[in-house]
Amino acid sequence: MDTTYSISGYVFLYLANLNLRRKTSRELLVTDDFFLLDRLDITPLFNPKTIAIARFLFLNTEAPRLTCKTAQSLLGNETDSCNCSKATLCPKYKYLYNRVHELKRVVGALRLGTIIDPNKRRDILTEGWRFVPDTSVSVIDDRK
Repeated sequence: MDTTYSISGYVFLYLANLNLRRKTSRELLVTDDFFLLDRLDITPLFNPKTIAIARFLFLNTEAPRLTCKTAQSLLGNETDSCNCSKATLCPKYKYLYNRVHELKRVVGALRLGTIIDPNKRRDILTEGWRFVPDTSVSVIDDRK
């Protein structure tokens, strides 16, 4: 990971967090190109490789959940060769797991909500992850 990306991202998170503490209801606008939190572009906080995953999670708070196969199609990878019956058999699962945990840190720092894992870790492959927005956050779909 590039340290410049990390340091500047954390500084931005800190400043954005100070601004957001004063607000009681917040609006997350999700478009095809960016994410706006109370009219502030937060897209640079996300790793470019996780933006498609974040968009899917933000817009699908109930169902469907983000599974390994869904994520692979979002990332433009082949899903036919993906064996998602067991985490050790899926070569792309570890990459996805790390990207989702990266997203969890950003989502938590911005107090947007949380990304939920299934109760049993082995069920991640079949049940997937789900975004639960904070009660003060309303997610708005503004895609074309």
